[in-house]
Amino acid sequence: FSPEAIAIFLGERDVKIKLPDYVDKYMPIGLVERDLKIEVDHLYPFALGGDDSIENFRLICGWANMVKSSQVSMYGRGTKYTKSIRPYQSIDNYYWAIRTLGLKRKCECDGCKNNLENSQLTISSFHGAGKIINPISMKIMCYEHAYENDRFVLRTNFEL
Repeated sequence: FSPEAIAIFLGERDVKIKLPDYVDKYMPIGLVERDLKIEVDHLYPFALGGDDSIENFRLICGWANMVKSSQVSMYGRGTKYTKSIRPYQSIDNYYWAIRTLGLKRKCECDGCKNNLENSQLTISSFHGAGKIINPISMKIMCYEHAYENDRFVLRTNFEL
């Protein structure tokens, strides 16, 4: 989390999160300020009977929390982040990206030590740049290994 997100989470006032000029088209985190804020997530959703105890909480970015919604099963469809993300919508459902990141938790490139604890991770296709990304072809990568030249696009080019 950014220092600004931490400050807001801790209750500081007059702190503004600066949105990035470019976002990753496969995981467009940063389209709106909420994406970058820290939120408390129920591991087992409250709406589905999960309790309100600290053991059922984790800190998560707003984007992941919106995408995850109240899903608990990897077989659930999850929710789409927006109604329309054109022309860059790369996967039908961002829930699969969040789910795969949560399960694998580290860069899948040989010898890489980057993981969820020390690096921001993203997705790509096992089949190479520009190939379809679906739950079967999805590969977890750190940004040191994310090789697509056109991965980052202007945030303002996304339609919300």
